[in-house]
Amino acid sequence: MYCLTLSSDPRIFILQFRDRMTVSEARQGFVDIVAHPEFDPAIPIFAVLRGVTELVADFPGIFGAVQAVRKQIKRFGPGSKCVILAGNEVHYGVARMLEQIVDAMSQLRIRVVARADEAAKALGLTVEALEALM
Repeated sequence: MYCLTLSSDPRIFILQFRDRMTVSEARQGFVDIVAHPEFDPAIPIFAVLRGVTELVADFPGIFGAVQAVRKQIKRFGPGSKCVILAGNEVHYGVARMLEQIVDAMSQLRIRVVARADEAAKALGLTVEALEALM
């Protein structure tokens, strides 16, 4: 399950995943961002995996999901970024697979981090401001 919000100050898409997370669900969350009426490729994406208790993902599934959203990924340009805050080592490893695939085929830059302070720095926020968004 996921929840998508667009914060107003600062403008950041926040995609929070909870409980069981699948590749299909993550792909749909990305599609929802691009389909959002206020979508702008300059607005950063912050994906939070802290609440994920079960992650169902593998390289072929991730690769296929990225291929399925190729058209949407092409809408991102230089400077477009997504920061993924992993909840544990498994989340981190899976998100790094996604990062490598997306980096090879688009201008959207994904940065996977393990801690909130790293996410805050990557998004240009204080830790307190980031925690308030979550």
